[in-house]
Amino acid sequence: MIILYISNIRTVDKSRSHFTTTLSKSLLDQIKEIAERKNSSYNFLLEDGMNWVYETYYLKGSFSLPPRPADRIKINTTFNTSLFNKIKSRAKRLGKNIHANDLIEEGMKYVIGLEQDLF
Repeated sequence: MIILYISNIRTVDKSRSHFTTTLSKSLLDQIKEIAERKNSSYNFLLEDGMNWVYETYYLKGSFSLPPRPADRIKINTTFNTSLFNKIKSRAKRLGKNIHANDLIEEGMKYVIGLEQDLF
């Protein structure tokens, strides 16, 4: 008799994929603190910011690239595949020097700002 083991600890969500990107460590630390207070995953907060960026910056010239943070680190995370691809595409549309991680960091600043407004 064969018994199949099914883990309920981490359910598979086929809409999500693993990605590697570089993000500001200080922004990421703040996002992780917010996620802990909200009893949520930091990935979901990153996606909230990505959604805001996607809805806000759509015209070429609507996003000016701030100085890139010197504290960027490589992270492995999961994102909704469709959303991440939209952000990558939007970055290309906004300008040749803009990358997805620039837009993700802009979304992180937005989420951090929302949280600071609550306190």
